[in-house]
Amino acid sequence: MTPLAIPLFLLTTDVAGNVSVVEGINDNAAERIDATGARERHASLFTGLSATGTLRVAARDSDSHALSARTRLQTYNSLSSVPSRAPSGTAIFSYTGAFSTSKRGGLALGASASFTSIASARASDGNLLLTLDPLSNGTQVAFYSGSASYSHALSPRLGISQSLGLLATSTLTAAPIDAANGVVLDRRGIDGIIPSSTTTLSRELGPRNTGLLSVTYRMIYSPYSFDIRTVPAALGPPQRIHQVIPGVGLSHAVTDTITSTTTAGVSFATPPLFDPEQSVDVFPVGSQQLVFAGRRFSARALASVTYGTTSARLGAGPAYSLVGSVSGAPVEGRAYRSLYMVAAIQANHSTVRTADGTAALEGVGTGVELRYGLTKWLGIYTGYDLRLTSQFGGAGDGSFRQIVFVGLSGYFSSDKTLPPIETTQSPYAP
Repeated sequence: MTPLAIPLFLLTTDVAGNVSVVEGINDNAAERIDATGARERHASLFTGLSATGTLRVAARDSDSHALSARTRLQTYNSLSSVPSRAPSGTAIFSYTGAFSTSKRGGLALGASASFTSIASARASDGNLLLTLDPLSNGTQVAFYSGSASYSHALSPRLGISQSLGLLATSTLTAAPIDAANGVVLDRRGIDGIIPSSTTTLSRELGPRNTGLLSVTYRMIYSPYSFDIRTVPAALGPPQRIHQVIPGVGLSHAVTDTITSTTTAGVSFATPPLFDPEQSVDVFPVGSQQLVFAGRRFSARALASVTYGTTSARLGAGPAYSLVGSVSGAPVEGRAYRSLYMVAAIQANHSTVRTADGTAALEGVGTGVELRYGLTKWLGIYTGYDLRLTSQFGGAGDGSFRQIVFVGLSGYFSSDKTLPPIETTQSPYAP
């Protein structure tokens, strides 16, 4: 039963909002390449305005809906002879819903849309890997995602679930690229579409263990392709990669608050366009995840070996990732009861096939945001964000950027369990 099907007085509705004004410094607000080909980083002061809002609706049984919006705008004042860059911003919108379809079945839905300039993107936005593409520097991009998952209990110990997902990436504004053979490419529009489907069979093996058996299908599509190692980049026809991943897993409740999930499988994928061998790529994949859900804070750590893409235009290949996040009030003591923290870190090494071998992309992003409540509605808001990339061969020397800011944050919530600051979505993994 959904909330829309029952009387309004049976619904529980909670709202929360946060508006912040900050002053900060971006030590790489503008990059220039000098006569020797070296990158010059130019710092800027900035004034930032951010706002977040959350609406949560819950009904009886397990039905619930949550809508959230997060926006951010920065205006810059250059600290060097380089003119101040244009204002930059980020807007992220998301929806999650859970429904009881029967005594044994449940449906979960999710959708999100993210619009950001590369200069404004931060680790807490969850889009680090999608903004590391070397073709995207100085651009504005958009990401759209949707998911649906149906779970059904076949017996008290046996269950099955079917999940569908879709990720679409798009370039909103970008300078044209001079490709090989005199081709000038206007990159605005859809960059990639990645639909996927996963079927999972789960069985309780004991009070704390659940075994998993799954198979995933994924397609990676782009309307054009690039061999990024060539200078200038070689432009190719549409990219289509089909992938099947059978796998097994084990979920183990270490304690009442800590859960461990281990997966292992094999990826079978059709070759990218610029792979000279043009044979099926077979690659072992796996992951190890730890999740802590405590009374005051939650934490997540994930290490994974996958076969996927950071940009459908560049193809696919092996990827190695580390992801971690903490949110809540992890510091004990009366003096810290008004301190709330959100921290995220992600490190990734990805490779793609090219006509003359492979090219690698490495990226590290980390961010910490802190809010200390001075009153019930006003607090000090500060944060730090770091981004380090080593770009594909032929695309440059990589980039390094740091952001530090401090300001005031006004907060309102009808339910004090809703956090004053939060991340909007989980980090993307290839």
